Amino acid sequence: MHKQQMPDISLLKPSEYYRSKHPDLFLDTIVKMEPLLTKDFFEYYLETLTSRKQEIIFEDYCRRLAEVEICPNLQPQTGPVGGGDSKTDASTYPVSPLLTERCYWGRPDPPTNENWAFAFSCKKQWKGKANDDVKKIANLDKNFKRIYFISNQFIRDKTRADDELRLKNEYKIDIHILDRKWIITKVFEHRHEEMAIDSLGIDVSKKEKPQLGPNDTSRQLEYDRLLKMLNQPGIYLGNDYALAQDYLKIAVIARGLGKPRYEIDGLFVKAKKLAIKYGYRGQIIRCCYQHAWTGLWWFDDLNALEEIYGEMEAYLPGTEDAEECELFLNLLIPLFSWAIETKAIAFTANLEERRGNLRSQVERLSKKTDRPTNALSALTILYELDIYNEIYNVVKKMKFKNIKCDETHKDLFSFIDPLKIESAFKGLKKCLEMAKDLGMYPLFKFCHTFEAIGETLSNLPGYDELYDAMLDAIEERSGEIERGKFLLCCIIYLSLEK
Repeated sequence: MHKQQMPDISLLKPSEYYRSKHPDLFLDTIVKMEPLLTKDFFEYYLETLTSRKQEIIFEDYCRRLAEVEICPNLQPQTGPVGGGDSKTDASTYPVSPLLTERCYWGRPDPPTNENWAFAFSCKKQWKGKANDDVKKIANLDKNFKRIYFISNQFIRDKTRADDELRLKNEYKIDIHILDRKWIITKVFEHRHEEMAIDSLGIDVSKKEKPQLGPNDTSRQLEYDRLLKMLNQPGIYLGNDYALAQDYLKIAVIARGLGKPRYEIDGLFVKAKKLAIKYGYRGQIIRCCYQHAWTGLWWFDDLNALEEIYGEMEAYLPGTEDAEECELFLNLLIPLFSWAIETKAIAFTANLEERRGNLRSQVERLSKKTDRPTNALSALTILYELDIYNEIYNVVKKMKFKNIKCDETHKDLFSFIDPLKIESAFKGLKKCLEMAKDLGMYPLFKFCHTFEAIGETLSNLPGYDELYDAMLDAIEERSGEIERGKFLLCCIIYLSLEK
């Protein structure tokens, strides 16, 4: 195999690196971005609502914004039932527990079953209006647990906090006062500009219609199909596994479509909660894995990766599938890289314990000969662990001693024990030979993993023999054409890296 020069990826964010390797997993829609709504203009527009007599329009807009940011189950109060400003402008309506649990509401938090009231106002003298509205709502026969007052005025934080506390003590109801700053923050942080433009009738320039790429076209069709099914919970009655699985599927699709992070996280959280409730260990692990993987490679969030791995690790003991153990390994690798890069010694020690737990579990599975394919897969993972263990021990020493690697990684090779790596390469080669009679062994997946390992270690003794064994195993299983395809992919990859 040709020796290659390692690319310098130290300046790339995880999302940039992963996009360069797997562009097909990311958004491929072409959009010519044009400004739709600026913060300054929107602030001015909110301030001048009364001069355009848009009080009623503002109330409708506030209700729509509250539905996506506070509580989705709101109904407007109009006519003789509510009387507009005389009572509540909106309030919650009861939702069946079955619908609360199983339907998608567009946000992680489900609808509340408590009675909440909402009042909206454009008056400059907001304080008197807030006092009147809270008093009228508190005197209604309906027992409200929480009241939200939303104003288009700017309100000082101290003034708001003092008034909330005063009203809460007076009426024994949880009071929240939200002002123009809150509206602007939610609109621009959570990308609700289109809602503001449509609801308030703001006249601004429009961006050109997005041109969906081929991947996004198929993703959008599948997203719409799944979303329609998830809003019909009766379809899944008696098949809770399928319900959680479809939430996981739509979360992955939403990730590929470039949906806002809060929406993607909400779908993953929904999938995890359902999987945990119904006790499907493998499904729980996969939900956690995809959520953590998304946090790292789409949002550069290593803290979320570490946190979710902690949740996921609770389900490692008793795992019977080597494939699930491999998911743990896939997450541990970037965690070790992060700890070493930041010289987080205490965190590295915690990861050593986690790696030990994973190794113990994989060793147990590798000895269960009643499932030969699973046992061989576990043995393969053990050799991978040996390789990564040696690499990270060496890199950790170099980082903590401020020894820098050059672009060809010669310094790295001088610290690595070649006998340990060669022993692991021989073990992997033996695994490929043992897999000849096991048709279910994931040969191609592991071969691509071994080829990726060669990006760094192909200069060490034993790798060339392992690479030849990979080509022979692929040819024996799938023929000369597949061998040629694999070799061609490697050659193209090396030419791109150079």
